[in-house]
Amino acid sequence: ITLNDGASLTIKQVVMDGTGTDGSQAFDFKTATNYDKLIIDDCEIKNYGKGFYYVNVAAQIGEITINNSLISNIECSGDMFDCRKGYIAALNITNTTVWNSCKERDFIRYDDSSGNFAGAAPVITVDHCTIDGVSNDASRRVFYVRFKNNSITFTNNLLSNMSSCGRGFSDSGNTAVPTFDNNNYFNTKNLVSNDGGSSKFFDEKGTTLDPGYKDAANGDFTLTNEDLIYNQVGDPRWY
Repeated sequence: ITLNDGASLTIKQVVMDGTGTDGSQAFDFKTATNYDKLIIDDCEIKNYGKGFYYVNVAAQIGEITINNSLISNIECSGDMFDCRKGYIAALNITNTTVWNSCKERDFIRYDDSSGNFAGAAPVITVDHCTIDGVSNDASRRVFYVRFKNNSITFTNNLLSNMSSCGRGFSDSGNTAVPTFDNNNYFNTKNLVSNDGGSSKFFDEKGTTLDPGYKDAANGDFTLTNEDLIYNQVGDPRWY
């Protein structure tokens, strides 16, 4: 889906299958203008080759919200959530599961185009998500956020199977240290402590419990760990 000339878009209960789209992103902002919102709610987005969204023009976007959704098999020849030249005022990824995607790229990329947007201060929120196997490469990180005056909240998330994530959360001094709370990390590196990588910060309060997924290989992340269920960690659909 391409977005042009300031068009807003809300989709709900839609399956988008990118099989055969020849390396495209699911959503691509094409026009350097002001956009209000892109809202994806209760959707399944899968099988795209390049990434989830792409902003490679000087677009000002009020909000991108991805909620209550399943995202899988997005190979990412680019980065997953990828803003190169634009400004997204509020990026919200909530109550969502991401797996078998973005294995060798950055999860959230947000380059610094702040000079084109006076007073811009991006707010990134990742809450109640289950994220499995992303950025699992020695040269990759969860946040590659360099836009000035950014702030990040990272709460109630379950990250797993990122044992080769060399740069952890971020090795960029421009990425704000997130507000962390109630996160769990299983089979990961450089996220709760320095395991020989180059991350600038860690979630030292994060737990490292085995979630006991029911059948992760087939996209079933139902929890069997009673502590994680009690503490409501990760995407609520799996409690």
